[in-house]
Amino acid sequence: LTRALLAGLADDDATAVAELSTASVRGELVAARVAELAATLTWLGAIDELGRREQQAIRGGVERHYRVRFARGELELRVTVVGERVEGFEFNAEQWAALELQAREASAGSLRIASFVLETPGTETDADPSAADAPAPAGGPLSVSYSIALEGLGAMLRQHHVQVRKLVFDGSGHQVYRQREDDDIRFDQAHSGSHGGEITGRVAVPEPGSYELRLEITDMVAGKSISHREAFRVDRP
Repeated sequence: LTRALLAGLADDDATAVAELSTASVRGELVAARVAELAATLTWLGAIDELGRREQQAIRGGVERHYRVRFARGELELRVTVVGERVEGFEFNAEQWAALELQAREASAGSLRIASFVLETPGTETDADPSAADAPAPAGGPLSVSYSIALEGLGAMLRQHHVQVRKLVFDGSGHQVYRQREDDDIRFDQAHSGSHGGEITGRVAVPEPGSYELRLEITDMVAGKSISHREAFRVDRP
C-alpha cells in the first residue's frame, strides 16, 4: 500500500492516490498539492529500499513508520492505515525541506563551479596522443593540469556523468590545443543525496607564454551545461 502511494504521488496521479485513501485524505490532497509532492519525489528517483522501522496499533487501524531510500536521498515516512486505506501520511519535515530545495535547484539548472585549481608543473612526458593539434617544440609540449569542484550535478543510479570539452588559446587568440574527443567522466555520488564532485583533467601548450583555457562542461544526467574560462601563464621549466 505504501509503495503504491509513493508511486501515485511521484506520477502526479491524484486519482490513483485518491483510490488508495480515505475520504479525509482525498479532501486534503488537491491536485496542486499532489503536483508539489510529485516534483520532489520524481527528482528523488527510484525507491531502492522501503524499510518498515516500527508499527503500532491505533483505533481502527495501524500506524507504520518507514525509512525510504531513493536513488537521490532518504526520507522517513509515517503512514496511518485504516481499513486498508491511507488515513494519513507525513514525511520527516526537516528531511523533506532539504530534499525539496535540492530538487528545485536541479530543476532551475544550478550546475556551477565551486572551485578551480590549475597547475603548470612542467614538460609533459605521457600526453594523450590525440591531444595537441599544434606542433610542439623539440622538448615536448608543456603539461597543464586542473582540478574542478562541481556543485548541482544530477545523478542517475547514484552516479554522475559529465563531459568536458577543452580548448586552449594563446595570447593572440590562436587555438593551440583541442582534444579530438571530449572527456567522458562517470563517478559515484559521494553519498546518497549529494550533488557535487571533483573532476580532473589535462591539456598541453607548445611553449611557455600566456594562454586561456576554455572549458565546456555538460552534466549528461540533467542536460545542463556551463562554460569556464581561465587565463594562465606557463613559465619555462
